[in-house]
Amino acid sequence: MVGILIGGAVSDRWRRTRIAGRLYAMAMSMALTVPCSYLALRGPDVTFIPACLLNMFFISWYHGPMAATIDDLAPPGMAATAQGLVIFFMHAVGTSLGIYSVGLLADSYRLSTALMLPLVAIIFAAVAMMRSTGRFVTHMEGATT
Repeated sequence: MVGILIGGAVSDRWRRTRIAGRLYAMAMSMALTVPCSYLALRGPDVTFIPACLLNMFFISWYHGPMAATIDDLAPPGMAATAQGLVIFFMHAVGTSLGIYSVGLLADSYRLSTALMLPLVAIIFAAVAMMRSTGRFVTHMEGATT
């Protein structure tokens, strides 16, 4: 809960000065999650609990900015539908395929190795978020004129 609130506050603050501020907050969330996750999975035992707590803190930052960004992009009167579609596809594609893929890798390799797959996905998500900022800014500037 703390991560969601702080992530929302950071993204709102950045949004005041940059059109893509929320996207930057989401990308930062994902980028900060990666070392915490890696440390939790591969670090010394003493770092496990702090790394897990920081991992959950940073990965939850994206929830508020994501919802606000969807609302920004949705046509008038369609925000709730857009939210529902994003959540559906996020879980139907990301969660279900992610669980299946990690399971397949764990059957062939160690589970700790298979759990690196979500880290790679988070890295790709952060890169995709940063690459999308230009189009987002163009779209938002066009919507306000």
